[in-house]
Amino acid sequence: MTNAQILTAVLLKWGEPVIPVMMGGMLNGISAGMLPVEKFFKNVGLVSEGWNISNELNSLAAIGGTRVIRPFLERFVSRMPDEMIPQLAHEYVDSAIEKGGFALFDQRFNFDRDDLVELKKYLDCNLPYQKPEEYVVKIPQAQPQPQPQGQQIKNGSKDKDDK
Repeated sequence: MTNAQILTAVLLKWGEPVIPVMMGGMLNGISAGMLPVEKFFKNVGLVSEGWNISNELNSLAAIGGTRVIRPFLERFVSRMPDEMIPQLAHEYVDSAIEKGGFALFDQRFNFDRDDLVELKKYLDCNLPYQKPEEYVVKIPQAQPQPQPQGQQIKNGSKDKDDK
């Protein structure tokens, strides 16, 4: 499997509790446009008066939410070079943990530090990354230049006695 496929699987597993809620919110907007259909079903007796189309759509979101999101998420993640995915994922999550949280979709979905620590555990198990030791470039030290004896420099020129 590619790192993109692994990261996608990790994100979907970690997001299981919130994905149906996200999908349900999107489907509720659709269900508002389907009120005439709901009314028709009730009028012809296909469903009871207590039946609600948004409940049906929400249960669809709970069942198939990850299946719907998987191809889009994997395509997005696959845009990164595969060998860089573990490093980027760990660094992004580490940064969010340091900041104390992370928000999606204009602050609609907020993940606190504990959520991110859980994601970090999933990453550690499934997409491990060990920061390589960085090479420290050695900088040559300037050696002091010995000045020839007998020459004294004043204001950038030789002494008048030397002329």
